[in-house]
Amino acid sequence: MTTPTPRIEYTIGHEDPPQGLTWLDDAGDVIDLTGHTFTLRIGTPGRPADHTKTSGITGAAAAPNVVIEWSTDELDGLDAGTHRGQLTATSDDRDRGPMPLTIEVRPAIT
Repeated sequence: MTTPTPRIEYTIGHEDPPQGLTWLDDAGDVIDLTGHTFTLRIGTPGRPADHTKTSGITGAAAAPNVVIEWSTDELDGLDAGTHRGQLTATSDDRDRGPMPLTIEVRPAIT
C-alpha cells in the first residue's frame, strides 16, 4: 500500500488555517505523537532549508495526530510553486521521520 504524500496549499499574502495531518506507522495505525516536538523544513533535499518551522506544531494520539498552525504571512518568503517538505517528530527516546510533504505556494489573484 502506498500512502500519498500529504499536501499543504498556501496562497501568498493570506492567512493559512491550521493544517491537520495524520501520520501512520507501517501497519497503518495512527502514531501517538503526544508530547513530541516537531521540525518542519521546506526546500530542496540536500541543500539548506528555505524555511524551518519549530513552533506551532502539536502532536496528538488520534487523527489528525499532527496540527500545524501558521502565523500570518509565514510562508510569504517562498517563491510560488511546488516545494518539498520534511516533518520530523522528536521525543525523549526517539526521532520519527521525516514525513515527506508537498507544499504548494500560489500567487494571489489581484
